Amino acid sequence: MSGFNNPAVIFVTGISTCVAMGVSGLWGTYLTERSERISSLRELEKATISDLSNTKIESAHKFAMIVVTVVDVVASSITAFFLLLPFLFTRFFNIRICYYISFALSFVTLFLLGIFLGRISKENIIISGAKMVVAGIVSVLISVLLIRNF
Repeated sequence: MSGFNNPAVIFVTGISTCVAMGVSGLWGTYLTERSERISSLRELEKATISDLSNTKIESAHKFAMIVVTVVDVVASSITAFFLLLPFLFTRFFNIRICYYISFALSFVTLFLLGIFLGRISKENIIISGAKMVVAGIVSVLISVLLIRNF
């Protein structure tokens, strides 16, 4: 358990996790977007009875696929890094305070993401934000259960 009190271990583990999430997100998002874009392009080709290879439409699909992939990876990596920042200030704060700040930032970030998603879906933004916070709490509880049982 000594690693939980060592800011260097926490930070390096967190950065390693950011990298792993970034690589996983890159591949997952790229492959998903690619499949969806190819399927969409094929449907459009069927509907228009034409080959859209080497057209502006195909280029737009490829560009959108790349943009969505990059945004997904960059956004999640920056957010994860942002949540690790408190552990760089253990010279000034007790490590427990850094944990509290990191958790607070995490839940605020989740709530803001929920608000954003609520606006997009035109749902109640407070309820949408709360749902994201509940998802974060469930994740924390599962992690605590795993740590205590191993």
